Amino acid sequence: MPSVARLTVADHSAIPRVGFIHASVIDDETFSKTNQAEIDVIMNLLPKLVAEGHAPSTIGIITPFRAQIAAIQAAVDANLENYNEVSIDTVERYQGSAKDVIVISFCCNSDLQFEQMQSLDKDGVDRKLNVALTRAREHLILIGDRSILSKNRLYKKMIDSATVI
Repeated sequence: MPSVARLTVADHSAIPRVGFIHASVIDDETFSKTNQAEIDVIMNLLPKLVAEGHAPSTIGIITPFRAQIAAIQAAVDANLENYNEVSIDTVERYQGSAKDVIVISFCCNSDLQFEQMQSLDKDGVDRKLNVALTRAREHLILIGDRSILSKNRLYKKMIDSATVI
């Protein structure tokens, strides 16, 4: 199992409005549409959020690939009781809705996957990223591999403006 960030959230105020958690890509996942390190972070993060007073029904997880949705859902079902109300889906399914806490699992294992993740308009605005970032009422937690995401100027700017958790 890869080493992942161990979160120490002492009180509600310690959860930043926008936070970033680095999760390194495992070598054999370079061309995969799943990311186990990000799943491990989510499995550690969900109980911390609930302990801080966020009901599972107020937490949403957004990820670009259906394989990552299935892998996160399987991990939650197998390891966390009473978390079946956590919403796990693609950004398209979140349009028009919001949650108190949104966790984004970028599942970007290679810079070649940016094209699959993005939906750029004529002005260079990533519509999918914009929707994902605006679904959180209270806290937005971004999870991904900093070195890969930073290869894209939009993602680098987003990560640089977040509080590292």
